[in-house]
Amino acid sequence: MPIRTEADYEAALARVAALMDAREGTPEGEELDVLVDLVEVYEDKHFPMGYPDIPTSSPSTATPGGHPPPGTARRRRL
Repeated sequence: MPIRTEADYEAALARVAALMDAREGTPEGEELDVLVDLVEVYEDKHFPMGYPDIPTSSPSTATPGGHPPPGTARRRRL
C-alpha cells in the first residue's frame, strides 16, 4: 500500500500515531515498521531536506583563537 497522495500520507500518519505503542514482533509492530518506511519514502520525495549551502569561510571551519591550522603557519627564520 504505497502512499501516493496527501490524503494517503495523512492517513498513514494517523495510523502510525495509533500504533506507536505496538510491540515489536506483533502484527501491529510489523504494520508500524512498514508504515514508517512508507512515510519516509513519501517524505523524502515530497519534502526533500537537502544539504545547506556552506560558505567557504564559515565559523565551523575557523580555528580557535584565530590561529592558522597546524602545519600552515610560516616558520620564523633565525
